[in-house]
Amino acid sequence: SMPRATLTWKVEELREATNGFAQRIGEGGCARVYHGTLTESQTGQTKAIAVKRWTGAASQHGLEELMNEVFTLQNVDHPNVLPLLGYAYQPRGD
Repeated sequence: SMPRATLTWKVEELREATNGFAQRIGEGGCARVYHGTLTESQTGQTKAIAVKRWTGAASQHGLEELMNEVFTLQNVDHPNVLPLLGYAYQPRGD
């Protein structure tokens, strides 16, 4: 089953927030990390975010790796780790 997170996103929303995944700020393992900006709809305030985009295998094992990472990030409380705001899940080809 999919993990619970504060929010679930559509991939299109994350693509827009990152300006088409334009500014890569990190890479490692099975993911790339991109700078993004969210705009609060009611106040217009913006917030810088990091978007981690899975580049690993589109297999059951790859999905399990991704879900394990999401579950782990939901429970990490460390000053060097950004809080998990949510996730998007869209199988390749969809």
